[in-house]
Amino acid sequence: MVREVLRALSPRAGGVYCDVTVGAGGHSAAIMEACPGCRIVGLDRDGLALALAGDRLAASSAGGWSLHHVPSSSVGIAMEEAGLTSFDGVLADLGVSSMQLGDAGRGFSFQLSGPLDMRMDGGDGETALEVIRRSTPGDLERILRDDAGERFAGRVARAVHRAVRGGDIRDTIDLARVVRGAIGRARSGSVDSATRTFLALRMAVNRERDELESLLAAVPGILAPDGVFACLSYNSVEDGMVKRALRDWASRGLGEILTRKPMVPTEEEVATNPRARSARMRAFRRLLK
Repeated sequence: MVREVLRALSPRAGGVYCDVTVGAGGHSAAIMEACPGCRIVGLDRDGLALALAGDRLAASSAGGWSLHHVPSSSVGIAMEEAGLTSFDGVLADLGVSSMQLGDAGRGFSFQLSGPLDMRMDGGDGETALEVIRRSTPGDLERILRDDAGERFAGRVARAVHRAVRGGDIRDTIDLARVVRGAIGRARSGSVDSATRTFLALRMAVNRERDELESLLAAVPGILAPDGVFACLSYNSVEDGMVKRALRDWASRGLGEILTRKPMVPTEEEVATNPRARSARMRAFRRLLK
């Protein structure tokens, strides 16, 4: 949804824009290309992604940029490191990237055989398998329900708990098999039955709801007057958090919601990038004071 992001941010020469989930630098490069002379501050906790972003942004001859190996919740720290007091635009593209999904060794995909890792920073904290092993069925049920809205959270939690205690879950394929066995395979053309379980575990491993809460708490204080916050989310839990935050900011007189309803990708984009099918973008503009 690059066009939608650029339309919301409306980058201008001399503006400073923060991409709190810079990834491989696609959105940031698009901003620089659309607005020669603007500046980018990019954040990511994935060191490999930052290296790719650096290569991509270095290829652009316009504007300046800096990259910071920190999570989105540390946007205030990155702002200070860059010698800034505010941003003219803040962009968040939540979730896991296509690059991360495509790397079997990261363990994000139920379609590829790999370790149950799911750590976005590549090495800090518990892996998904460690989270499962230390959790009770009740713990797992809460993770599945609260982080992904899984309707069959109890059934899946009990099946996964039994399987991991019995040594039957060692990798991503094993976990997907157990989940499908617990709730059945999705009908042809529907979302895979294992999707929500993998989403919930990834969010738990990376504390993504906490990260988003911290980011949303920081945004009003780092946006310059007339600055715009744009956020792409890929599941109902995170979209709901963003929706409530924007409504709260508007009710407090901090600015205006630019998206009465969330913007969604075009059919053409979904055809070329199936991951975009669940994307929802919301945007907010800070008041001129």
